Amino acid sequence: MQAANRLMLMGRKNALSFGADLLSGLSWTAGASTTYSTASGLARATDTVGGANPRITKGPITITAGKTYKFGGSLYKRTNISAVLRVHNAITLAAGSFFDGGLQTSTVNYTGVTFLAVTSGTAYLGFVATTSVQGDYGEIDEAFTLQESL
Repeated sequence: MQAANRLMLMGRKNALSFGADLLSGLSWTAGASTTYSTASGLARATDTVGGANPRITKGPITITAGKTYKFGGSLYKRTNISAVLRVHNAITLAAGSFFDGGLQTSTVNYTGVTFLAVTSGTAYLGFVATTSVQGDYGEIDEAFTLQESL
């Protein structure tokens, strides 16, 4: 019993605390060849031309090296797309930078997922979808959150 209590206390001591949502008060912005819309608490990025890789972002925010960041929310696969969640230093969300969730072919719940920033800088959070058909779309929780460790 004492060993179990000692382990529980050690776990509490090492647990990270997180601050307010860095995305609070920011609006989603549509990328090139993308229409942004909302419905039922979801932010939607729709391809307007076919093969445009629709994207929506929130930012800018500041990322600090050595801090841990925690996501809250889901990315939803819709129609014939795959999508990737990114935290990037460019609003275009090109590959790489602070966080790249990898190409997803199904809905992914990122709530509680964390990443450690190894560099500092200005960043944008959002998703890029891969598609080849006009009208295809992906969605993300409109109230998706990103918190920084205290």
